[in-house]
Amino acid sequence: MKKVMFLMLMIISVNMMGQSIKSIEDDPFEGTKVIVTDTERLTKETFKDTRGQTMFYFRSVGNLIVFHLLWQCRDIIIISKGQKALFLTEDGSKVTLEALGDIRPEAGIASTAAVKPAGVLGLNIPYGSTEILELSKKNVTAIRIYTSDGYKDFNIDKKKQSLIKECLHLLIEKM
Repeated sequence: MKKVMFLMLMIISVNMMGQSIKSIEDDPFEGTKVIVTDTERLTKETFKDTRGQTMFYFRSVGNLIVFHLLWQCRDIIIISKGQKALFLTEDGSKVTLEALGDIRPEAGIASTAAVKPAGVLGLNIPYGSTEILELSKKNVTAIRIYTSDGYKDFNIDKKKQSLIKECLHLLIEKM
């Protein structure tokens, strides 16, 4: 009985923490494959930081890989095309990505089901660069994004520092 309970607990915990692909589609017009990973939570709202939680997902179209940062900013903050995001890795090196478009806040971004009806503002920021594959080699410990309001740092919980690397590995495997 103990073995059965242990096995069930292991299966449930692996399914909760495992990375997965949300969708794979072929674009008949471009002749490319479009792959999107599931959204993963990096941080969540605390009493110290009332600007809310942060999530991410990857999207690839053909050979282009885009990192989407979802941030519940709750404010009027603008990200301009070309603004940088710095990813600090476990060994102290930095990977630089750039915003791929001008982004304005929308209601419901990075919101949970309980918060979504409130229309809390958030940003879905697509970042890309030739350096993006460097994120598949090391754990990311912190992210700094530059906005119209200065910069914002996201410290990633120790347990979640490998999420970006794991999701990118999964995406590359499916490409």
